[in-house]
Amino acid sequence: MESMMQVKLAKPEGASNKEFFEVWRQESVAAMEAVKAGAIKHIWKAGGKYEVIAILDVDDGDQMDD
Repeated sequence: MESMMQVKLAKPEGASNKEFFEVWRQESVAAMEAVKAGAIKHIWKAGGKYEVIAILDVDDGDQMDD
C-alpha cells in the first residue's frame, strides 16, 4: 500500500541553527537508508520550506504508524 507523508518541521525554541540542521541531517541519513530498503519510494525536500514529502510503501496502516 502506498501512502503520502508530509512533514512540516519547526525549529525548537532555544535550539541553534547548527543543532537544528544537524538533527535534520541525521534524519536525512536515516531516510536514505529507508529508501535503499524500499520502505520509502520517493522523497522530496520542499524548496524554501522546512518541509519533506515522501511516498511510503507499507503493508498496512499499522506498519505506517511504526
